[in-house]
Amino acid sequence: MKVCKLIHVMGGLAAAFGLSLAQAADAVPELAKTKECMSCHAVDKDMPKAPSFRDIAKKYNGMANVETMLVQKVREGGVGHWGANPMPGTGARAKVSEDEAQALVAWVLSQK
Repeated sequence: MKVCKLIHVMGGLAAAFGLSLAQAADAVPELAKTKECMSCHAVDKDMPKAPSFRDIAKKYNGMANVETMLVQKVREGGVGHWGANPMPGTGARAKVSEDEAQALVAWVLSQK
């Protein structure tokens, strides 16, 4: 993801939650914990249930419109992108808003 897009998303998150840009950037890892992402994922190592955020960033680096697909995956869950393990949908984990999903995806894609 381009730096401009990441800054734009972080700016939106900052505005939505009344934070500075630096606070918003620091808040995303905490958001990942709150939304239960870290129950299955880690930043830099594969877990039994899910790939690392770094591997996700590497896989999707440079793909067109990947943010839209990943935001939908974060919000709705699904299966098939990383083998047979499903990513739980909103009924099985904390609900993630559109803005939160955009911030999470931007942060994940920056982990490469």
